[in-house]
Amino acid sequence: MEQDTNANPPDSAGHQDDALGIIENVDVRQVWRYEAHNFTPWLARNLERLGQALHLELGPSGDTEVPVGRFSLDILAQEAGPEGRKVAIENQLGGTDHTHLGQLLTYAAGREAKVAIWVARHFDDNHRAAIDWLNQWTLDEVEFYAVKVRAIRIDDSKPAPIFEPVAVPAGWPRPKQTVRAVPRKETRGGFEIGAQGCLLYTELGEHQAYVELWIAPDRAKPDFLATKHRIFGGLEADKAAIQKEFPVGELVWYRQGNRHFAEVRLVRPASINDPPEKLDETRAWIEDTKVKFKEVFKPRVDKIWAEIEREGAGE
Repeated sequence: MEQDTNANPPDSAGHQDDALGIIENVDVRQVWRYEAHNFTPWLARNLERLGQALHLELGPSGDTEVPVGRFSLDILAQEAGPEGRKVAIENQLGGTDHTHLGQLLTYAAGREAKVAIWVARHFDDNHRAAIDWLNQWTLDEVEFYAVKVRAIRIDDSKPAPIFEPVAVPAGWPRPKQTVRAVPRKETRGGFEIGAQGCLLYTELGEHQAYVELWIAPDRAKPDFLATKHRIFGGLEADKAAIQKEFPVGELVWYRQGNRHFAEVRLVRPASINDPPEKLDETRAWIEDTKVKFKEVFKPRVDKIWAEIEREGAGE
């Protein structure tokens, strides 16, 4: 008779209890104690796991706490490939709420993301329905995902995360595209200089490239418009000297009384569809000009902001 080499042979009833483990649900708060300090950085480093669950080719990692005006997006990622879509991710270790739904929409719009992903431990039925509604009525090229995160372990194993899609775009998962649309523009921004709300933004679009100083004080404060006018006006008073710092190209100064922002911009003719050599030249100009903007504007913004704070303190 041939010898049975099975280390865990079944009993008379055909069971193999000793060879099988027991799956146990683990509270995600035991895996990641804090949302911002633990879960968000971990997720940003392990986007491939999330991408596998959603059939998206996400890059290996993403940027965290990415500025969007005076707010911050949890994670900004991008699909694999040089023309991959931007992906905005908001995550929670608790149940969903209206605040995070609004944040997801605001940040996705602010960073011009074509994919918006909401990750949470539990989804309220109304919030899941809201994601379904967005997928139904927005453009086909814009996609929204609701993803439940949970964790399990088998016997005494390490906890393992599981991502479960609960709301996805129509036709998901979509077939992989062999040809991608030509990108319309590259936008970078949120580089704070000086006072809160004074940021540097850059853009390379179909017809032009620019670097700008964006002045948008905190709208939660009742004097934000006065602060905007004070900063912009203080810089504009030194307009001639500032322009001399930029011998090539004329700065564009824009301010409208009832708008929450003002801006100073330097524009250069260019196109994101230019040949690679010219694109490299334009991107180098953007980086050099960004450094120049910080060099020229930061000391002036710091001085004006210090005056505002002294006056507020009654000095």
